[in-house]
Amino acid sequence: MNEPKLQVKELCLGLVTRLRYIKRFSVAHVQHIEAVAEHSFYTAWYCLLIGNALQTTSMNELPNMEVLLTKALIHDVDEAFSGDVIRMFHRDGGDLERLIHDRAGLMVRRFVSQVTNNNESMELQFMHNWEKAKDKDTVEGCIVAYADFLSVLSYVVQEVDGGNRRLLDHLADIEEYAESFSSDHRFDFLWEVVEGHRSMVTWLKNELNTRRQG
Repeated sequence: MNEPKLQVKELCLGLVTRLRYIKRFSVAHVQHIEAVAEHSFYTAWYCLLIGNALQTTSMNELPNMEVLLTKALIHDVDEAFSGDVIRMFHRDGGDLERLIHDRAGLMVRRFVSQVTNNNESMELQFMHNWEKAKDKDTVEGCIVAYADFLSVLSYVVQEVDGGNRRLLDHLADIEEYAESFSSDHRFDFLWEVVEGHRSMVTWLKNELNTRRQG
């Protein structure tokens, strides 16, 4: 039996197009409004660069590039329904985070079924890759988690470098966020191909301290 075909109308007007218009950092004063689709592009771009760089190392377990890029592109598709839920609100590690994740899963299932035109095999694959997008027990999940952070860091650094000091008021946990990678041995393999992690975060921390003292 033939699998359902992708529909051009859905691709052009469907749920995925919402990601163009959903604003990130919605509670902060920003100079450049970044959409979720833009963030997803940079996450995938960093995954591509890191994944390719790792191919030249002596790593025992190299990333599956197709899985890696799929996870990067779909890791935030639930925001087509919820909008951008700010980190300090939903990353509490408790009941709220679990409830938001469970609700997001229901929305992603709806999203995927429409995007894939009810192609069951593709739907199952997409759902699995969304659920495990930043699974730190896999090479691909670690890379997506770090690339997601890099996209945030890149955006914030450019805003601050361009003179936006008000954004710094929303970055109380940026150092803790960055440290979660350098202190977790599951991410050690990244430092074979990435450098300057701490120095960039230190620069931001100094800017934040200057802001507070001023």
